[in-house]
Amino acid sequence: MKVCLTGGIACGKSLLSRYLNELGVATLDADDIVHELLPDAEERKRIAAEVFSDPVRRRELEQRLHPPVKERISRWQSEAEPGEIRVAVVPLLFEAGWENDFDLVACVRSPRETQISRMVEQRGYSQEEALARLADALSADGRTGVGEIGLDRLKAREIPPTMRKAFAEQLDLAAEYSRPVVLHGAKCWGQVVAALAGFAGKIPSFLFHGFSRSDGLIPDIVKVNGFISVGPAILNDHAVNYRALAAKIPADRLLVETDRTEASDRVSVRQVLEELARVRGAEAEELERITDANAERFFHS
Repeated sequence: MKVCLTGGIACGKSLLSRYLNELGVATLDADDIVHELLPDAEERKRIAAEVFSDPVRRRELEQRLHPPVKERISRWQSEAEPGEIRVAVVPLLFEAGWENDFDLVACVRSPRETQISRMVEQRGYSQEEALARLADALSADGRTGVGEIGLDRLKAREIPPTMRKAFAEQLDLAAEYSRPVVLHGAKCWGQVVAALAGFAGKIPSFLFHGFSRSDGLIPDIVKVNGFISVGPAILNDHAVNYRALAAKIPADRLLVETDRTEASDRVSVRQVLEELARVRGAEAEELERITDANAERFFHS
């Protein structure tokens, strides 16, 4: 099986690759191939700085590097033994148009705060440079959204000022490029919703991931073209309040998710969908049609 791992800058692709290696899965990183083609680190740094703000130079560089990188990955995966899984790590998979070359594509995601922190702490970027890189990723691919971003009070009573600042800057970024946003709001959904008031009409749509607040916020969510995604908690018979909330979400605002974070988590979208249909007294097939249409509207509003 030909598998590809992709994801944005500083999302954790290298970390996941190491985990796969520890499990005995072979990986090949496109960036490592580029390093072989351009072995001088200072030269790579200089070229990266030059093409970052020059789309023409960037396309010229990609036209020179992409063919040998693609050929090397294709040859490496074709040499796999029968039944062996090999994983190619390709950061610019969709930008290069290679997604159909693989049997399975997995995308690594990470909260924007984590991305920025890694870029600052591990790669030596300033806060401004990190945000500029994220902005560049948005401008380079019209299919790119912003998220998961938001506020979090799971580990602290008060939300740190730096978190609020990062959230505001990320919302500004989404507004500037008119991209959909995936939101996180652990124990502070009211504050997250309040922060969106000035972005209605500027940001096309919002996905409220893991939303578990009372239904009193739903009218405000609808005002900003928000969608509420129901997850595996719906499968818990003891989650009475969550199940009651799921029954009250307007049908044209409903989405479903697995929120899988560990390999041991075997919950499927189908399980969530079928239980949600039961809670709402609806047919699963009809709810599938509705949520599919809502997902299209979220991405293409």
